[in-house]
Amino acid sequence: MVNWVYHTDVTPRLPGHPDFWLPAVQDIFANMAKNKVTEGSNSIKKAVTWKLLFADGRLDFVLQAFERRTAETVEACRLYRHIAKLHLLSPYPEEEMEVMNNEEFKEMRYTLDEEDKHIQVAESEFLTAFHDYLPKMMARTSGYVKLRHEASKKCLAMTKAGLVYLTTSSDKNDDCAWRRRLVPVASQAPSASFRLESKSSGMHLAVNPNSLELMAESIDNVQGNDHLWFLSTGSDTSFTLINRGCDTHLALSPDFQDAIAEFPAAVDGRYYWRISRMQRKRNSDFA
Repeated sequence: MVNWVYHTDVTPRLPGHPDFWLPAVQDIFANMAKNKVTEGSNSIKKAVTWKLLFADGRLDFVLQAFERRTAETVEACRLYRHIAKLHLLSPYPEEEMEVMNNEEFKEMRYTLDEEDKHIQVAESEFLTAFHDYLPKMMARTSGYVKLRHEASKKCLAMTKAGLVYLTTSSDKNDDCAWRRRLVPVASQAPSASFRLESKSSGMHLAVNPNSLELMAESIDNVQGNDHLWFLSTGSDTSFTLINRGCDTHLALSPDFQDAIAEFPAAVDGRYYWRISRMQRKRNSDFA
């Protein structure tokens, strides 16, 4: 059994590694609060909020009080341990993956040099999306879902013959039902990639690497990355869907009539999608 850990990700260290996750949570919470304050255009409101949160070390005081009041609980958390081997991944390309056991893992402390601050900000955003936003958007990853374009409200569909098209009728249309198939770790290291399988055709959504056209690919063909996708956060309620093989985004044509794959000069409303459940009666297919 193997557990994969990404750099300073707090979640795999809960609850048995408080020497790491307590300072990490404090740092992440402070950064998220500061980023939230700096959003928007009301400078007076931002100044007041900043004063209330950060003046005289108020935020630090609250976090330290929390740590004192939960000292006994935190100490009990140390009894939890990983029983699997841990593979630690680094955001730095020059660093290789580390394999360690629970004891070696718990020796790690949360420390960031000043030059690593930009990495920390990027990681905070990524891990928040990975553990909170994306799971919510995936709604029902073990069953069938529909992919609805945020602006046009049209749904991505595929016929039994493998033709990709758009439709506004989705809940009772098997053409609009998609299932996310994860890539086995045995064949590829975790990369958040998955395959989109059509219920109607039983084939995967792919991108032709030569013409960049959307196409259907047999589920038996597992070579290459043309049929692999991953999610990236979009607006507050949506995401962008990117093809792993071609680095193209799933989008709508400028006239919003066709689903296409293209390299975006700038990501706008044509690239934002939502995932939602198929509104169907319970049966073996949609359980």
